[in-house]
Amino acid sequence: MSRYSLAPINPNHEIAVGFDRAGGSSGATFFGQVFDIEIQDKIESGEYANDEELDELEESANILVVGDDYSQPITNIDEIEQIIAPYATITPDIKQQLLHDQQVESQLAPSAFKEYVPLTNKFR
Repeated sequence: MSRYSLAPINPNHEIAVGFDRAGGSSGATFFGQVFDIEIQDKIESGEYANDEELDELEESANILVVGDDYSQPITNIDEIEQIIAPYATITPDIKQQLLHDQQVESQLAPSAFKEYVPLTNKFR
């Protein structure tokens, strides 16, 4: 998975784009995320009265989340670029890196694990 920060049009936003290979499966998608920094700050500082208000803040902090549904992947860089355009511009360098990430990750064989972790028997 790759993830890159973009310079936001609105300084109160945090923008990220990337490419993800669905936990090692054969599905893969570009993704984009736009978050409201002011609302995130309220959440982090505990400026809410109860869990219900926290849930509402968390929902409203996520202005845009796309490419998180692997059954409907975004496989075209132009599509993610258009979706993110009202919030940020994907620079040519990041666009090239995203295309590279897509090419490299698409060539990898599907795998349930990204890294092998040997099991140890600590209970003997």
